[in-house]
Amino acid sequence: MRPCPSFPGYSASADGRVVSHRRGERIRGQRGGKRSLIDPSYRRELRTSATPKGHLTVSIMVAPGRARPVGVHQLVADAFHGPCPVGQQVRHLDGDPTNNVPCNLAYGTALDNAADRTRHGRYASGAHHQNAKLTPADVADLLRRRAAGEKVKALAAYFRVSVPTVEAVIYGKSYRAESVELRQIEVSR
Repeated sequence: MRPCPSFPGYSASADGRVVSHRRGERIRGQRGGKRSLIDPSYRRELRTSATPKGHLTVSIMVAPGRARPVGVHQLVADAFHGPCPVGQQVRHLDGDPTNNVPCNLAYGTALDNAADRTRHGRYASGAHHQNAKLTPADVADLLRRRAAGEKVKALAAYFRVSVPTVEAVIYGKSYRAESVELRQIEVSR
Protein backbone atom coordinates (compact mmCIF):
# COMPACT_ATOMS: atom_id res chain seq x y z
CA MET A 1 0.00 0.00 0.00
CA ARG A 2 1.49 3.34 -1.09
CA PRO A 3 0.15 6.86 -0.52
CA CYS A 4 -1.09 8.86 -3.52
CA PRO A 5 0.91 12.14 -3.52
CA SER A 6 -1.61 14.02 -5.70
CA PHE A 7 -4.60 12.78 -3.68
CA PRO A 8 -3.93 13.34 0.05
CA GLY A 9 -5.66 10.89 2.35
CA TYR A 10 -5.72 8.03 -0.16
CA SER A 11 -3.46 5.04 -0.80
CA ALA A 12 -3.35 2.43 -3.54
CA SER A 13 -2.14 -1.16 -3.52
CA ALA A 14 -0.19 -3.10 -6.14
CA ASP A 15 -3.29 -5.18 -6.90
CA GLY A 16 -5.42 -2.13 -7.77
CA ARG A 17 -7.29 -1.55 -4.50
CA VAL A 18 -7.80 2.00 -3.17
CA VAL A 19 -7.98 2.83 0.54
CA SER A 20 -9.17 6.02 2.19
CA HIS A 21 -7.49 7.38 5.32
CA ARG A 22 -10.13 10.06 5.74
CA ARG A 23 -12.26 9.84 8.82
CA GLY A 24 -15.42 11.93 9.05
CA GLU A 25 -15.77 13.83 12.33
CA ARG A 26 -18.89 15.63 13.58
CA ILE A 27 -18.43 19.37 14.03
CA ARG A 28 -20.18 20.99 16.96
CA GLY A 29 -21.57 24.42 16.37
CA GLN A 30 -24.29 26.40 14.75
CA ARG A 31 -24.39 24.52 11.43
CA GLY A 32 -23.16 21.09 12.46
CA GLY A 33 -22.03 18.68 9.75
CA LYS A 34 -18.91 16.62 9.16
CA ARG A 35 -15.35 17.41 8.34
CA SER A 36 -12.83 15.00 6.94
CA LEU A 37 -9.66 14.35 8.92
CA ILE A 38 -6.73 12.39 7.51
CA ASP A 39 -5.75 9.61 9.91
CA PRO A 40 -3.01 7.27 8.55
CA SER A 41 -4.04 4.52 10.99
CA TYR A 42 -7.63 4.57 9.65
CA ARG A 43 -8.22 2.38 6.57
CA ARG A 44 -11.41 1.96 4.60
CA GLU A 45 -11.33 0.21 1.22
CA LEU A 46 -13.33 2.14 -1.36
CA ARG A 47 -15.95 0.47 -3.54
CA THR A 48 -15.39 0.63 -7.27
CA SER A 49 -17.87 1.24 -10.04
CA ALA A 50 -17.35 0.85 -13.77
CA THR A 51 -17.73 3.51 -16.45
CA PRO A 52 -19.42 2.68 -19.78
CA LYS A 53 -15.94 2.17 -21.31
CA GLY A 54 -14.99 -0.30 -18.56
CA HIS A 55 -12.65 1.83 -16.40
CA LEU A 56 -13.02 1.34 -12.64
CA THR A 57 -13.60 4.46 -10.54
CA VAL A 58 -13.87 5.34 -6.85
CA SER A 59 -15.43 8.39 -5.25
CA ILE A 60 -12.94 10.61 -3.41
CA MET A 61 -13.29 13.85 -1.45
CA VAL A 62 -11.82 16.85 -3.28
CA ALA A 63 -13.15 19.57 -0.98
CA PRO A 64 -15.18 19.61 2.23
CA GLY A 65 -18.52 18.05 1.35
CA ARG A 66 -17.58 17.55 -2.31
CA ALA A 67 -16.74 14.20 -3.86
CA ARG A 68 -15.92 13.24 -7.43
CA PRO A 69 -15.15 9.99 -9.23
CA VAL A 70 -11.49 9.29 -10.05
CA GLY A 71 -10.17 6.39 -12.06
CA VAL A 72 -8.49 3.61 -10.06
CA HIS A 73 -5.79 3.58 -12.73
CA GLN A 74 -5.05 7.26 -11.99
CA LEU A 75 -4.68 6.61 -8.27
CA VAL A 76 -2.50 3.49 -8.72
CA ALA A 77 -0.25 5.27 -11.24
CA ASP A 78 0.01 8.27 -8.91
CA ALA A 79 1.04 6.05 -6.00
CA PHE A 80 3.53 3.86 -7.90
CA HIS A 81 4.80 6.11 -10.73
CA GLY A 82 4.44 9.56 -9.16
CA PRO A 83 2.21 12.48 -10.13
CA CYS A 84 1.01 12.63 -13.72
CA PRO A 85 3.14 14.97 -15.87
CA VAL A 86 1.29 17.92 -17.42
CA GLY A 87 -0.24 17.04 -20.78
CA GLN A 88 -0.09 13.29 -20.19
CA GLN A 89 -2.57 10.62 -19.14
CA VAL A 90 -2.49 7.09 -17.78
CA ARG A 91 -2.27 4.31 -20.38
CA HIS A 92 -3.24 0.64 -19.95
CA LEU A 93 -0.44 -1.21 -21.72
CA ASP A 94 -2.42 -4.43 -22.25
CA GLY A 95 -5.62 -2.64 -23.34
CA ASP A 96 -7.70 -3.99 -20.44
CA PRO A 97 -9.23 -1.03 -18.53
CA THR A 98 -9.89 -3.22 -15.47
CA ASN A 99 -6.25 -4.33 -15.10
CA ASN A 100 -4.91 -1.64 -12.76
CA VAL A 101 -1.64 -3.19 -11.57
CA PRO A 102 1.35 -0.79 -11.64
CA CYS A 103 3.34 -2.75 -14.27
CA ASN A 104 0.37 -2.41 -16.69
CA LEU A 105 0.15 1.37 -16.28
CA ALA A 106 2.31 4.07 -17.84
CA TYR A 107 2.08 7.78 -18.53
CA GLY A 108 1.87 8.95 -22.12
CA THR A 109 0.30 11.50 -24.42
CA ALA A 110 -3.23 11.29 -25.80
CA LEU A 111 -1.64 10.22 -29.10
CA ASP A 112 0.16 7.33 -27.34
CA ASN A 113 -3.15 6.30 -25.74
CA ALA A 114 -4.95 6.39 -29.12
CA ALA A 115 -2.15 4.28 -30.67
CA ASP A 116 -2.59 1.76 -27.82
CA ARG A 117 -6.35 1.56 -28.48
CA THR A 118 -5.71 0.99 -32.19
CA ARG A 119 -3.09 -1.68 -31.47
CA HIS A 120 -5.44 -3.51 -29.08
CA GLY A 121 -8.45 -3.26 -31.41
CA ARG A 122 -10.43 -1.06 -29.02
CA TYR A 123 -10.55 2.03 -31.26
CA ALA A 124 -13.92 2.37 -32.94
CA SER A 125 -13.42 3.97 -36.33
CA GLY A 126 -14.87 3.69 -39.79
CA ALA A 127 -17.62 1.09 -40.13
CA HIS A 128 -17.02 -0.09 -36.55
CA HIS A 129 -17.95 3.30 -35.04
CA GLN A 130 -21.41 3.50 -33.45
CA ASN A 131 -22.35 6.49 -35.68
CA ALA A 132 -21.01 5.02 -38.93
CA LYS A 133 -22.94 6.01 -42.05
CA LEU A 134 -21.17 3.64 -44.45
CA THR A 135 -20.75 -0.12 -44.48
CA PRO A 136 -17.57 -1.83 -45.74
CA ALA A 137 -19.43 -2.65 -48.98
CA ASP A 138 -20.37 1.03 -49.39
CA VAL A 139 -16.73 2.05 -48.90
CA ALA A 140 -15.50 -0.41 -51.52
CA ASP A 141 -18.20 0.81 -53.94
CA LEU A 142 -17.37 4.46 -53.23
CA LEU A 143 -13.66 3.88 -53.87
CA ARG A 144 -14.36 1.99 -57.12
CA ARG A 145 -16.65 4.78 -58.34
CA ARG A 146 -14.08 7.44 -57.45
CA ALA A 147 -11.32 5.49 -59.23
CA ALA A 148 -13.61 5.44 -62.28
CA GLY A 149 -13.70 9.25 -62.17
CA GLU A 150 -16.98 10.06 -60.43
CA LYS A 151 -17.05 13.47 -58.70
CA VAL A 152 -16.82 13.77 -54.91
CA LYS A 153 -20.05 15.81 -54.67
CA ALA A 154 -21.95 13.18 -56.66
CA LEU A 155 -20.61 10.41 -54.42
CA ALA A 156 -21.63 12.36 -51.29
CA ALA A 157 -25.15 12.82 -52.65
CA TYR A 158 -25.45 9.16 -53.72
CA PHE A 159 -24.27 7.75 -50.35
CA ARG A 160 -26.09 10.49 -48.35
CA VAL A 161 -22.98 11.63 -46.49
CA SER A 162 -21.05 14.88 -46.42
CA VAL A 163 -18.26 15.82 -48.82
CA PRO A 164 -15.68 15.71 -45.96
CA THR A 165 -16.79 12.13 -45.16
CA VAL A 166 -16.22 11.09 -48.78
CA GLU A 167 -12.82 12.85 -48.76
CA ALA A 168 -11.87 11.09 -45.51
CA VAL A 169 -12.64 7.76 -47.16
CA ILE A 170 -10.71 8.66 -50.32
CA TYR A 171 -7.61 9.84 -48.44
CA GLY A 172 -7.63 6.88 -46.03
CA LYS A 173 -8.39 8.90 -42.89
CA SER A 174 -11.40 6.73 -42.04
CA TYR A 175 -13.20 3.67 -43.39
CA ARG A 176 -10.05 1.97 -44.61
CA ALA A 177 -11.11 -0.76 -46.98
CA GLU A 178 -9.02 -3.86 -47.54
CA SER A 179 -8.10 -5.01 -51.04
CA VAL A 180 -9.06 -1.75 -52.74
CA GLU A 181 -6.28 0.06 -54.54
CA LEU A 182 -6.70 3.81 -54.92
CA ARG A 183 -4.85 5.74 -57.60
CA GLN A 184 -4.52 9.49 -57.98
CA ILE A 185 -6.83 10.80 -60.70
CA GLU A 186 -5.37 13.32 -63.15
CA VAL A 187 -7.73 16.26 -63.60
CA SER A 188 -7.52 18.11 -66.92
CA ARG A 189 -8.26 21.80 -66.88
